[in-house]
Amino acid sequence: MAVDADGTQVYVAVFESGNQTTILGGGIDGLGNDAFPPNVVNEAVGPYGGTNPPPNDGSGFTPVQNPSNPAPPAVGLIVKNVDGVWLDDNGGDWTALVSGSSARLSGRRPGWRLVDRDMAIIDASNLSVSYATGLMNVCMSLAVNPGTGHVTVVGTDATNEVRYEPNLSGRFVRVNMATVNPSSPDDSPVVDLNPHLDYTVSTVPQDKRDESVGDPRAVVWNSDGTRGYISGMGSNNLIVIDPSGQRIGKESTVEVGESPTGLALDEGRNRLCVINKFDASISVVDIELEAEIERVSFFDPSPRAIKVGRKHLYDTHKNSARTPAWGTSPVPRVTSIHGWTGSPGTSGIQRD
Repeated sequence: MAVDADGTQVYVAVFESGNQTTILGGGIDGLGNDAFPPNVVNEAVGPYGGTNPPPNDGSGFTPVQNPSNPAPPAVGLIVKNVDGVWLDDNGGDWTALVSGSSARLSGRRPGWRLVDRDMAIIDASNLSVSYATGLMNVCMSLAVNPGTGHVTVVGTDATNEVRYEPNLSGRFVRVNMATVNPSSPDDSPVVDLNPHLDYTVSTVPQDKRDESVGDPRAVVWNSDGTRGYISGMGSNNLIVIDPSGQRIGKESTVEVGESPTGLALDEGRNRLCVINKFDASISVVDIELEAEIERVSFFDPSPRAIKVGRKHLYDTHKNSARTPAWGTSPVPRVTSIHGWTGSPGTSGIQRD
């Protein structure tokens, strides 16, 4: 939460807000009967004439199907609202069956829409609420830029409409920043906080991972709004940005303790204090040097097994966008406490 300079508006980030994607039914209940939602992917009036699974690369599939496999089962399909048009990952237009005249075929009504409220704007005088939408699906923190009065929202956005694990490996999450003008919240630019990453490949070199910020959990601005600081809980670092979200630090990142989740800026003494949740410490950063100059520990009752193990679920520099460690042989899958999945040594837990 944050409040504007004169205390007339309160801003609230919605942690799990959605990203304008919805599921279309396409499977069955196992007894040969149609289940709910209806099997709209199988409908001949759909963009693929009822072919299920639908292709994801023109008229074919990527990765290529194994011809020796049996016929695949019918499946559901995730579609995304792009400027009012419901598209799948192959560009197939499902609008008529989601919100148009044939919406009943997907269990919906004509005119159906999906609420996507990412940041609430509360009028402190009468408690009325409006929203900024289309920012990201996990809004993790926000702060008011005192120079502009605009609200900076940081978090992640998932490409959950993209199908098949090889197409998602190492690149299914973006770390984003949105800038919301409370007077016109419908026009809120969103930028990638890791513009150096190449999302066309599933693995990047270690130095590129080290430049990245992952799982952003805090943002703070200096008094004139020209320099902002964002902490990455998964990357154990900070980045320094300008109001547009571009990095302006002396180095790509400032390394701090494990799991930085809170920031407090003391400009008068050129200090930025960072609370490191997993490390149970406070990092003191000299904002002139842009370097940690002290780390102070505090008591943490967490069991040792938790302290030692949780880094493997969160450390994006070690576990994101990595080359397979065992060639092409199968690897076990793991799930983080956030519900994101990956394979050890391949996609990791989260893309920085």
